[in-house]
Amino acid sequence: MLLRVKGLRKSYRVDNVEVEVLKGIDFGLSEGDFVSIMGPSGVGKSTFLHIIGLLDTPTEGEVLFEERPVPSAEDERAVIRNEMIGFVFQYHYLLPEFSAIENVAIPCLVGGMEEEEAFERAREMLEAMGLGNRLDHRPGELSGGEQQRVALARALVKEPKLVIADEPTGNLDKKTGSVIAGIMREINRERNIAFIIATHDEELAKQTDRVYMMKDGLLFEGR
Repeated sequence: MLLRVKGLRKSYRVDNVEVEVLKGIDFGLSEGDFVSIMGPSGVGKSTFLHIIGLLDTPTEGEVLFEERPVPSAEDERAVIRNEMIGFVFQYHYLLPEFSAIENVAIPCLVGGMEEEEAFERAREMLEAMGLGNRLDHRPGELSGGEQQRVALARALVKEPKLVIADEPTGNLDKKTGSVIAGIMREINRERNIAFIIATHDEELAKQTDRVYMMKDGLLFEGR
């Protein structure tokens, strides 16, 4: 099992009131899985993704990668994030002052990769996204769909075992969103990279192997 969570709970204190967002979730994901999570806004999908992506910690419960408990030390968690997990969000979060290839190379450089190899990997990934003629363009010179493809290339450049995507087509028109969905599915099949996608996009959800619904702080398989 690539990812497993047991008894996952998350609470926040708001105005001295304890608000429980996640209420005891058990979930497993194998290598190469391609699954989606649906549910109303504010139900806890992003909170769940942040916890399994090691961007947040649960109030209770356990997260395991490859059957090993995730460490509590932030520097060790950061290594796992950098080496094993790619992130795609609704907004691309590209650095506006850097070109497409520079944005994609950043995770490799942060991880200590030599500059030549980092940029070669970035080039190959952008070419795989159909952006070989946009390598030196800055985000402001790219369309919304192109920016999201750069963000997807950045998430994939280190060949992670898992990509976590939070509303990856949410800011795109239907046609462009369909292109992004198709690219993710193709990458999943060709490279055996697992994807877990939170989405309101019914067409995207239909392409996934399993659909989960989040309701009342719990996760259920099926619509």
